[in-house]
Amino acid sequence: MVLDDQRFKDHCLIVVGCGGKADEVLCKRRLQAGGRLAHFLTRCPEDPRVTFSITDDGSQHDFFTWQPPKGSMGISSFAKRFQAKPRTFWTKNGPDGIELGEDHRLLVRYGTTGKPRHVTVTDEKGIVLVEMSGQVVVDPDIYTAETLQVDVHNTELNAFGSFSWRFVRVALLFQLVWQIGKISLSINFEMDATSGRVPWFRNLMAALNWCLTGNIICTEMTAFALTGTQATIN
Repeated sequence: MVLDDQRFKDHCLIVVGCGGKADEVLCKRRLQAGGRLAHFLTRCPEDPRVTFSITDDGSQHDFFTWQPPKGSMGISSFAKRFQAKPRTFWTKNGPDGIELGEDHRLLVRYGTTGKPRHVTVTDEKGIVLVEMSGQVVVDPDIYTAETLQVDVHNTELNAFGSFSWRFVRVALLFQLVWQIGKISLSINFEMDATSGRVPWFRNLMAALNWCLTGNIICTEMTAFALTGTQATIN
């Protein structure tokens, strides 16, 4: 598989900057496009801890590295604006985002096409802490932030969605109110039931339960689980 420019863009957008307005605009656009994002917070433009490397070894194909920040490295104040959470063994919610430490060094390496494609973060001993590949943007201005192509062409490389506790709590509250109402109505109907009469209310309760809860769960959640997109009428 040849890693062309678009594949690098699809894999991850890596932003190195001081967390200004341009960084925020660019990161928001990338997240809205559903792509992976990593941000490395520096002190200012042209931070001396950030260096660049152009290596021409005659290779015709680029390489790809993926060693994102560990959870122990924490989350930068900038990344917290986008609900980023530290990486765990099973999950990673929100974009990757760390603040470059005083003893850290960040090296931006260019790919075979002459564009920045790789980021490596090391400590004072030269031990590699982070190593990632993607579309690298260093100290973007507002024009770049508003016009850079951030869409993901290969949908298989979109970031996965995860559930939100906010909506889970709302759903639990709705279910509690509905179940109490359904049970109360069922008790009332059952007490008035007489032998020989068709218990029509039981089918009514089942139909209401399906329309209010089961239909949404079976169509919306199944569509997201199987295809990653919302259910349609087609």
